[in-house]
Parts: sequence; structure tokens; C-alpha cells
Amino acid sequence: MNQGGDQRPDRRGAAPENVNIVPEAPRYIDRRRKGKDLLTKIIFWLSIFSWILVIVMYFIVGFAAPLQNFWVSNYLKEDISHGWNYAQLWISVYVLAASLVLCIFGIIFNMMRHKRKTDKYRKSLFIAGGISLIGIIILLILIMTS
Repeated sequence: MNQGGDQRPDRRGAAPENVNIVPEAPRYIDRRRKGKDLLTKIIFWLSIFSWILVIVMYFIVGFAAPLQNFWVSNYLKEDISHGWNYAQLWISVYVLAASLVLCIFGIIFNMMRHKRKTDKYRKSLFIAGGISLIGIIILLILIMTS
């Protein structure tokens, strides 16, 4: 038998009474997310790229618009185009379509990640997608009526 204060098990393999063989399990498991995961980063960058494409579209439409006739052009007798540049309008439709596709993928990824009550949908994707869809409709109407 084990005599005295040594902590070694006796010959039969029994552990001493004051040694805890099995550590205590934690009372709860911490299931909170730690930092941003890959899906959150993808959603963020899809949102950024879709807004960049919407801004690029506004610049393209600005360059495609007919030029205004100012007094300087009358004085210099310059010939000013009085119609829309349809090639640039079609490019802006394609840019908006790409933005809409990015928004749709971002919303799908957001739905895949939305599993908890604290998860939120990224409103920016919905707004950029709505602007893209409305812009495509307006540009197609403008192209088809002219």
C-alpha cells in the first residue's frame, strides 16, 4: 500500500486521492465568431466592387451624353455632336449588369452566412443592386427610344 505523502500510484495502479485524473470540462463552449471569416470578407469586397462599378457607370454615361452648346463653341464655330454615344451607353449597361451580378452573388453569400439572430444582411448590396437594376432599365429605354 501507499504509505506516507508520496503522490505515486501504488502497485495496483490506483491514483492517490488528491490527484484529479480527468480535468474539468468548461461550463460553456464559446461559440462566438472570432474576427471576420472568409465569407464576410468576400461579401465586403463584393459590395465595394459593385459600388465602384456603379460610380464608373455614372462617368461613362456622363461622357456619352450629348454636349451642350455654349457661347465659346459658337464663337469658335466648333461642330458639337447633338446625340448620345450609343457605344458608351451599351458599355454602361454592361457595367451595370456586372454590378448587379456582383450584388446578387453578395446577397446569396450573405444568405448562406445568415444563421444567427445577430447576423445582419448588408443593406449596401440591396441598394447597389436596386440602383443597378433601375439604371439598366432606364438605359435600355433610352437606347431603344432613340
